[in-house]
Amino acid sequence: MSPTDLHHFVEQRFNDEELRTLCFDVDVDYDSLRGEGKAAKARELVALAERTGRLAEVEAAVRRMRPAFGTVYSHERTQELHDSILATSEPDVRDAFVEFTRQIQAYLDQFGLLHTQLEEWKETHNLLQDLQNCFAPCRSYIYALDRLEGSTRSTQRQQENILYEIEVEWRPCKRCLQKLEQLATSIHAIGEPYKSESGSGPEWFTAPKYIEAGIDASLLHADIRMLAEQLSTFGDRVDQSLYLADRALRDVVNKMHALPRPGSYVARLR
Repeated sequence: MSPTDLHHFVEQRFNDEELRTLCFDVDVDYDSLRGEGKAAKARELVALAERTGRLAEVEAAVRRMRPAFGTVYSHERTQELHDSILATSEPDVRDAFVEFTRQIQAYLDQFGLLHTQLEEWKETHNLLQDLQNCFAPCRSYIYALDRLEGSTRSTQRQQENILYEIEVEWRPCKRCLQKLEQLATSIHAIGEPYKSESGSGPEWFTAPKYIEAGIDASLLHADIRMLAEQLSTFGDRVDQSLYLADRALRDVVNKMHALPRPGSYVARLR
């Protein structure tokens, strides 16, 4: 094993008294090791062993105290141990073991699903937040668009300038929407994925996606009034989608914390 792996194993799996015993077994004075606390003492023990060429000796002592150290539990090995316990245990122990194993598997299945949901909601939240930030400059023009009335040459020139500036600022928003579409197409734990043929999918994507076409059309036809309305609606939809994603994130975290921990088989058997 590498010195780093050996250090981490000793630090995580040995308490202070066991670390003192380990030092005694390899003829190292625990109190002479530099640092305070178990983590520092474990680090210095491994560092000393590395400097003096005694890493193999320390590892051997660790294995004597932790026989399962470094054991690879393949599916076949795990099943073999499971069958051995069932075959040699007393009925009450066997029943408790079966129930405990069932609880562990149920916990892992639920945790795995919630973890996937957490990852997908985190990615959704991050992309929606990026979209919100990218859209901020476009949103700032809504008030200016509402004030542009009249057909004078000066007003027309202002309209042309603002339309150009909005079109430039709108391009990063469309790129964010493309990334959001890729995510919406690939999700499987937080809802039905987006299908471009039917337009069905998660509302946090389809709502702003639907308005994208209206903004593009308004820019193309220089429809000032419609553009202002579409931009305002788009901003509201993005804000709402981000709020829903943030709330979904909190809900998933709460569900993970509320998962029943394995080990309640005693109460069930009674």
